[in-house]
Amino acid sequence: MIKFAHIISIGFAVFLLLWIIRIIKSTFILRKMRSTNTKAQNDIDFYILLPVLNENSRLREFASYYLDSLLPSYENLHLVVITTEREKVLYSGSKTLDITEQLAKKHNNISHLHVPNKSGVMAHQLNYAVNSLPDDSICVVYNADSRPEPQTFRWVSSRINIGVNQAFQQYGLYLKNVNFLSKQRMKHVLLANAYWQCRWSLGFEFYRAHAAHSRITLPPSLRPFNYCIGHGIFITTNLIKSIKFSEATVNEDAILGLELARNNVILSPIPFFDIADSPDSVKSIFVQKSVWFQGPYQSMLYYKLLKGTKLSPALLLNSVKLFSHALYWVLGPFLAVVLSIVVVVSPENIVLVASPVAFIILPTVITKIMFEHMIMPSSRQYSKRVHYMSLVLGSIPAYIIHGAAAIRGVILSSYMLRGNKPKTAMTQNGET
Repeated sequence: MIKFAHIISIGFAVFLLLWIIRIIKSTFILRKMRSTNTKAQNDIDFYILLPVLNENSRLREFASYYLDSLLPSYENLHLVVITTEREKVLYSGSKTLDITEQLAKKHNNISHLHVPNKSGVMAHQLNYAVNSLPDDSICVVYNADSRPEPQTFRWVSSRINIGVNQAFQQYGLYLKNVNFLSKQRMKHVLLANAYWQCRWSLGFEFYRAHAAHSRITLPPSLRPFNYCIGHGIFITTNLIKSIKFSEATVNEDAILGLELARNNVILSPIPFFDIADSPDSVKSIFVQKSVWFQGPYQSMLYYKLLKGTKLSPALLLNSVKLFSHALYWVLGPFLAVVLSIVVVVSPENIVLVASPVAFIILPTVITKIMFEHMIMPSSRQYSKRVHYMSLVLGSIPAYIIHGAAAIRGVILSSYMLRGNKPKTAMTQNGET
């Protein structure tokens, strides 16, 4: 057992080193991409699709940000707010539908679409709107808590070729509400979770997308698979009309990445961030992570839905790659617990827990340093109240919740595959 524990400890040390390398490498790539001069194509139309469900204040705040910050940066933007009849069933007291109608009447560049169905998932709202968009435009998806950096649209417009199938991915910087989180009783865990997600954006999502794009001439099997997230996706409208967002799965983003790869479309990373909220309670973290876990965990279901009647080796390979991240999600916390048990039984081996502790904490701390001092100094306005000690104290509990959420995710997936709908918000969290 002790020998096995040594192997686990070495494994954590290797992954720690890999994470640090990825974070630092991504930092310098981002600095270069963000400083490159771009010549915007001002005649390209972007349609921002904003599916909402019981999001009264968030909708108002997003509309204000859109009018005050995004439109002045790029004039050919159109905001399409998509409400649904489900809201009347689930949230009888919600004012989101009324607010949307008022915004659409008041502003010419805000339009309103209402899905008449009383059931469905967020993908139904998105597809309903996609059908109404011009073919030569760019479809963009955001959440109501999103705050994309204003430079985003000019940068993407400079790299769009209308008539060519393209997709771009913007990544999240989950710091918009950290001042609020810092006042909560469990602030250390909440703040550590927020920065864990920023770490994931920088050292995994952006890093992999850039690596895939830089290996565009290689066979798909030698490139990282498309890791797609729902908010911040930019896709040529004629392409998304042909493939649609998946209405048969809990999450529409992971399967979209596989669908894009099947159409030989590689996600291009955007060097500007979508500044978004992080969960404001331990329960919210737990529920959110169990929902996100469905993305990689249901990858073989995606394969069955996409392959049709023919075997597709490339699609199968990408699906297996995606599923491997569900295994990592579970194995990391499990192996850390195994090491902890070994140390409790044999205290003289306490040095074995050094590498998992460093793996959990150190890359998160480095991520904070990189964002605040090298990539995006303006991020300090969000995190000036966040002390490094919060990340040190909160990272391990946040990692335990991360692993526990995967267990709930497995149970929920089994529950849903039997045709049941979970009682918790599995598709789109509204305001409470």
